[in-house]
Amino acid sequence: MSDFIALIMFPALIALIVLGFPIAFSMIVVATVFGVAQFGDAAAYQLLTKIEDTASNSILAAVPLFIFMGAMLENSGIAERLFGAIHLWTRRMPGGLGVGAVIMGTIFAAASGVVGATEAVIGMLAVPVMLKHHYDKSLISGTICASGSLGTAIPPSITVVILGPVAGVSVGSLFSGLLIPGLLMALLFLLISSWSVR
Repeated sequence: MSDFIALIMFPALIALIVLGFPIAFSMIVVATVFGVAQFGDAAAYQLLTKIEDTASNSILAAVPLFIFMGAMLENSGIAERLFGAIHLWTRRMPGGLGVGAVIMGTIFAAASGVVGATEAVIGMLAVPVMLKHHYDKSLISGTICASGSLGTAIPPSITVVILGPVAGVSVGSLFSGLLIPGLLMALLFLLISSWSVR
């Protein structure tokens, strides 16, 4: 029975999302319905225990501070001056604006760990300049999304701070394990951006 439930949970989640329900509510409904089907009345106790364990973890206090730092970088004008300085360094390279956007995404990921703030700032600063220099729109969107996604892979990352306590894994260990793959991703994004323009 448990194997059958596991097989139909994902299609049920996709069906609710396709029907237009918000993703968070779809996940809650699927987890509740299938949890009760599998565990009966014990599902409510398991859910409340997990919520209490996660919410009482002191490591999660870092999340609003990361968001605050990302908002300060966005609203203070530091990001705009940083992008100007990076553009001065990379303007003679093939795909210099794309390379600059990836470098800025890497710096912002290491500074704030907030994916949304990183993508918003890079998008506001880099997209108009890249359009002005006749960059391909697919290259622009790919560069912005890729450089913004580095916020999940380069420490400190809010995703890792939340995932660590939930999974019962040390956040420091996750950070040390993510550093090299995150920097490798950034390097590959730089090479792909430069090669695509060339």
